[in-house]
Amino acid sequence: MAMWASRTSGYKVGILLLCVGSVFYSIGYASPFWLSDHSYKFSGLWQACGFSNSDSATVCSTRPQSADVHRENLFKAVQALQTIGLIGVIVSLMYAGYVNCCLVRESHSRVLEMTSALSGMCGFIGCLLFVIWKQMKPPTIDEYLGWAFGFNMAGCLVIMFNIIVIAISNRVDSARSDITGLVQGGNPVVMPTVWSVP
Repeated sequence: MAMWASRTSGYKVGILLLCVGSVFYSIGYASPFWLSDHSYKFSGLWQACGFSNSDSATVCSTRPQSADVHRENLFKAVQALQTIGLIGVIVSLMYAGYVNCCLVRESHSRVLEMTSALSGMCGFIGCLLFVIWKQMKPPTIDEYLGWAFGFNMAGCLVIMFNIIVIAISNRVDSARSDITGLVQGGNPVVMPTVWSVP
């Protein structure tokens, strides 16, 4: 692996956190267990499911739209933010793979931090809007947040923590390479002064 071998252990931990957060985020995104109730009905971002009375099999269908336009628009915003977050996670993983496996020179680009920040924040805001959407439901429906919501939220938080770890690691690594570049053979490098003559 081209750059991976020269990376600091902090950076490698950050990439591991990105991978773990991405798995949690993706499982939560795709699973229909964002909401559950005591009658064994459950739903996610894309599907609503329940058990059929005839053979106790699980029956899933596309999520029914709400009659309340405001609630429906809020739910569409949740879907959009979660999808943007998932795209950001995929881009982050692809970029991390490219930088660490294909490049042979040091790169201190902030693309990885920016794409991770975008995906983590979009997913987190989407989760918060989902909680608001749930609170707007009629109080007669006894629903609670399911495990897929928790997975998605945990993935968002791990991805956002990954940003901090990678940014600190890149800052330390960048400072180390700057110091190494200033000293050659034990002698400080003297940069020539350019004088302008009027």
